[in-house]
Amino acid sequence: MTAMTKKKELFTTSTLVKIGVLGSLGGLLVLFEFPLPFAPNFMGVDLSDTPIMLSSMAMGPLAGVVTSFIKILVKLVLKPTSTGFIGELSNLLLSVTIALTVGWIYKVMKNRKGAIIAVASTVVTMSAVALISNAYFIYPAYVSILGYNMSDLIAMTNSLNGLVHDYWSMMFFMVVPFNVVKQTFVAFLTIILIRHVEPLLK
Repeated sequence: MTAMTKKKELFTTSTLVKIGVLGSLGGLLVLFEFPLPFAPNFMGVDLSDTPIMLSSMAMGPLAGVVTSFIKILVKLVLKPTSTGFIGELSNLLLSVTIALTVGWIYKVMKNRKGAIIAVASTVVTMSAVALISNAYFIYPAYVSILGYNMSDLIAMTNSLNGLVHDYWSMMFFMVVPFNVVKQTFVAFLTIILIRHVEPLLK
């Protein structure tokens, strides 16, 4: 089978339907979230990246990326943006990071050990990208575009997390732990599901 034929397989009707279903499921899961005690209530943990990881592992990283876009579109249909699309853009960036990480590693190491390494690696890459994007784009955008007061955000976070006392401590002691915890939940669920779901998605 040629490389061109393999690439075309992604766009078969069957595969596109599977991607669409997983993306729609991700969009629904965004709506169900729970807070963490050390983070503000506008930051909630959800499991919407689980379908992204399943898609990427079963059908390749490009499938995971497409699933990520569908997830955000479905979310916007079900619940319009309340953040001027800043939150959705952040969500999309992190979902694509997860899709590329887990999809590429699992493609190279197609076994149980590879699955564990691939899934665990997403905790690192997603948290790193979250730190950089939040520090240099997301939080500044909330302030400049939506008119949030950074001092108020820091004070709010400090009331929940005593380690936070300035901008960078908020990034390292709230944003990073939040994303580590969130992605660990997603990674754990993915490891449980992938063995059962992967045969259905091929």
